[in-house]
Amino acid sequence: MKLQKQIVYLLAVVLTTFSGLPAQKIFWQKAIGGSGYDNGMRMIPTDHNCFILAGTTASTDGLGKGNHSVDKADIVVCRVSAEGQVIWKTLVGGSKTEQFSEMKPTSDGGVIIIGTTESLDGDAVENHGKMDFILAKIDRFGKLQWTKCFGGVGNDQGLAVVETSDGGYLIGGESGSRTGSMTHHIGALDSWIAKLDGGGKVMMEKTFGGNANERVLNLLELKKDRYLAVCATNSIDGDVKDPLGEKDVWLVCFSKNFDIVWQRTYGGSDFDETHQIIRTKSGDLVLCGTSFSDDLDLEGSPNRGQGDSWMFRISDQGNLKWSKLYGGARNEGANAVSQTPDGGFIMVGTSNSLDKFVERNNGLYDGWVVRTDSLGNKIWWYNFGGEQFEYLYDVRALEGGNYLALGFAESIKADLLPLKKELGNDFWFFRFGDPGDDNDNALRSQPYLEGTVKSAATGEPISSEIILTDNKTMANVKKMKNTPSTGWYQMDLPMDGKFSVMFSQPGYMFYGQDLDYRLLAGGPELRIDPVLEPIKVGSKVILNLIVFETGSYDLKPESEPELRRLKYFLETNPKVKVEISGHTDATGNLSTKKELSERRAARVRDWLLKAGVVGRQMQTAGYGASKPIGDESTEEGRAKNRRVEVEVVELLD
Repeated sequence: MKLQKQIVYLLAVVLTTFSGLPAQKIFWQKAIGGSGYDNGMRMIPTDHNCFILAGTTASTDGLGKGNHSVDKADIVVCRVSAEGQVIWKTLVGGSKTEQFSEMKPTSDGGVIIIGTTESLDGDAVENHGKMDFILAKIDRFGKLQWTKCFGGVGNDQGLAVVETSDGGYLIGGESGSRTGSMTHHIGALDSWIAKLDGGGKVMMEKTFGGNANERVLNLLELKKDRYLAVCATNSIDGDVKDPLGEKDVWLVCFSKNFDIVWQRTYGGSDFDETHQIIRTKSGDLVLCGTSFSDDLDLEGSPNRGQGDSWMFRISDQGNLKWSKLYGGARNEGANAVSQTPDGGFIMVGTSNSLDKFVERNNGLYDGWVVRTDSLGNKIWWYNFGGEQFEYLYDVRALEGGNYLALGFAESIKADLLPLKKELGNDFWFFRFGDPGDDNDNALRSQPYLEGTVKSAATGEPISSEIILTDNKTMANVKKMKNTPSTGWYQMDLPMDGKFSVMFSQPGYMFYGQDLDYRLLAGGPELRIDPVLEPIKVGSKVILNLIVFETGSYDLKPESEPELRRLKYFLETNPKVKVEISGHTDATGNLSTKKELSERRAARVRDWLLKAGVVGRQMQTAGYGASKPIGDESTEEGRAKNRRVEVEVVELLD
């Protein structure tokens, strides 16, 4: 009987459910993946209403393009817009299997990832044995900064990570080793925790547990020098002081020296485990997971099936405030919980019940959502999915209303029908509301401009001023400096309108460009990486955004932003004298074209004189079609030849 319970429990470790209320609306959904199996497991909100998603990919195309192996899984991390467009992605792995476990944000805008590796190559070259912890630091741009492996000759699984207030990290998981990174061993499998510095070096480590099995599932910094490990245990001895059942939730609060400050066990007489812990706005802690018990901490909240979703709330000292079960006659379980703006909670997982309690089931397993008040009382529950397997692993309640969920979807029917996806697991990322809610509080990514500014002479980063101009009002709406050491900049953009940007640095030629918001269709990011040429005689800039009426030297209104950039350049570099030259294509009467080019150059000079630029800084010339830069046999080439250039001809005293 005990073995049967263990088998059922293992099948249900990641489960959840809903009852018959008005049909709920998926406002937007996206399948992200490749032709293999791609499982989305964690999401972190970032700037500009974007999200970093993480999970596992066994694909070698799409999201899995670049996989370290043709038939094994890698850990995959990607940044996506609120519309689900992938901005960047990073794969972590080797020639064997990697499994993602947890991702947490870091103070520098990046993320820290932990999982398990079986590889001995690729990003896992430090592997100590069979299965090792693998830890990866990824910066805000998706660049893999470093990886570390921890373990011994046995099987060791990395399951939990958190950045600490001193800039280091805590990692934890399950260890079956007594060598390598693990210096002590107690039972069959132990909870192993290590404190790392900011570069991933072990500063201190310790094993917690008894003679049976323990594993660390979550880590939290309660306050400076006080940490909390959420563990699973089935020991009745050793460090475990108050066992309750066949498998318990074991919370261990420990100091910076890894001394146990207090410990608590939660659950009933059967198998119980949690999968996520969050801190509420009031400072309490809420945990969610799966329970097979209906007594002790679960008493009064009947377990209706083999496994139910479980959520409970405790103080930061571990005192139990309430404990609730949610589910039907078969299997439910919870993977993640988020606090809602009204103080309640939204919890997700998976479900395969269909009865008077869970009145909707689309197939084998559905993504399962439970909405509660602040005391854990059910407000509604619902199943999203299709005819195959759907699991939900993470959820976020949005401040403006609605919810975001992440998991994986295998189905192609029911709630998945609009995606027109092929069979096979994909990341399933979607936004939904409360029952009967038709108010789609559309989350839209904030557009932004970013890139690096470098010198054309050295290729090295340089300092630059970045100026954003409203092309309608000609007002400079934003000014900023980049980071000189890296050349990097990032500027938030207005949601709508027509704008242009200028990159300017004394001693360098300038660069300007109109911003085309149509390029945001692939995400919120516009990327410009200008290379500025140092000022010297012969340095030049092509002013592509100065345009004239056809066959005329009358400036079009849309030329003004570029003219203003040229004015700013001359004013900030008062010792520079430039030649303003006009150029045409070679069609028609060439002598007429030369005269037209001269008049166009003169018109630009006249505009600048009227705007207050000193006359001795400018001279003009018209070259007609004598200096082509494009192929005259094509319209594209001829368009390049129709231009205005500015060239440095003298450095004034």
